[in-house]
Amino acid sequence: MKTEKIFDTDAFIKTNNARVLKCTPSEREGYKNLYEVITDSSIFAPEGGGQKSDEGFFDDIKVVDVQEFDGELIHFLEKEIPIDSDTVQKINFDLRFRRMQNHNAEHLICGLIHKKFGYDNVGFHLSESRDKDGGLLGIEAIMDVDGPISAEDLKEIELNANRAIAENVPIYAVLPTVEEAKNIPYRSKLDISENLRLVIIDGYDVCACCAPCLDSIAQIQLVKIVDFMPHRGGMRITLKAG
Repeated sequence: MKTEKIFDTDAFIKTNNARVLKCTPSEREGYKNLYEVITDSSIFAPEGGGQKSDEGFFDDIKVVDVQEFDGELIHFLEKEIPIDSDTVQKINFDLRFRRMQNHNAEHLICGLIHKKFGYDNVGFHLSESRDKDGGLLGIEAIMDVDGPISAEDLKEIELNANRAIAENVPIYAVLPTVEEAKNIPYRSKLDISENLRLVIIDGYDVCACCAPCLDSIAQIQLVKIVDFMPHRGGMRITLKAG
């Protein structure tokens, strides 16, 4: 059952009316006592690309997690929901936006590093701090590149990234065919043969990515490199955006 992934091309849709195609008790380790739900369309991005899945609700039922298994988008819900029923999906958009700011800032920084040094991004994740009630306190983007960079060069990279943000260069996601992808140079940590999705920052970066993206690079607002250190022959860089 293929689900239309609305978030692939429009990350700013906050609610969606979807049809429930499947709802079964989960047998998966770590997900027992939850229900696996597949819908005809979804605004919930699954875990992947270095960040956790979207948070939100189907009507008033909490979505605990979202994963993609064998090409199927599985929503893990706290309660059962009737098959063939209509449901209103609602995401925590404030959380998604904060994640997009930091994730797209990472694309911009890594794109600039790749253009200047030819280094590849070999690791990335968003680190989130939460209060005792689960509320978001802050996000950091942590990335590893496979070569050394001086403090002076990182300062230049940060300056150029903020210039791009001020100029509001276009950012967008595309879904090229296999043939189209052969003619597009892009960064990727994985060898992707199908279902390729590219996030493009005009003049700065083209990167394979499955996470939702901003529709304006100015929405990053500001990016700041807050820490860096040598790591496995390269550099580990931590940034904050927003």
